[in-house]
Amino acid sequence: MSPTKLFSLNYLFDVYPGSSFYYMLPLIIFFLILILGSFYLEKIIKGLPYRVSLQRVLPHFSGKIRFLGILGFVFLWVRYENLPYLAMRFFLLVYLLYIGWVIGFSIYKYKKVLPVVLKHEHQQKNRKNYLPQAKKKTKKKR
Repeated sequence: MSPTKLFSLNYLFDVYPGSSFYYMLPLIIFFLILILGSFYLEKIIKGLPYRVSLQRVLPHFSGKIRFLGILGFVFLWVRYENLPYLAMRFFLLVYLLYIGWVIGFSIYKYKKVLPVVLKHEHQQKNRKNYLPQAKKKTKKKR
């Protein structure tokens, strides 16, 4: 298939794209890797020493990846059943681009934003040790 056909509006917005879908098996493997990888990622995140900071920078990341994988299977099922209007190639293409954006943006935040947050928290922790402490109140006996 030529790249010009891929970006043709008639090809992308075809109401009944047909039953021949050659990318079904690679997409099944990809979405399965997303779902299983999200469970593995969740297990890894629980063991990290900077887990709290990572969860602040990337909140619910493993849940988002898991949801994207499950939604991908829904898109594949719609495409397999060749449902009118829902099985258009445009929706699947936009969805795959969105998955790429989510993963890319998360990698960017992990590489660029997380070190800054960790440094700031380390400075705050060291600073807190040298601040004056409030007096401890004692309870009076009656």
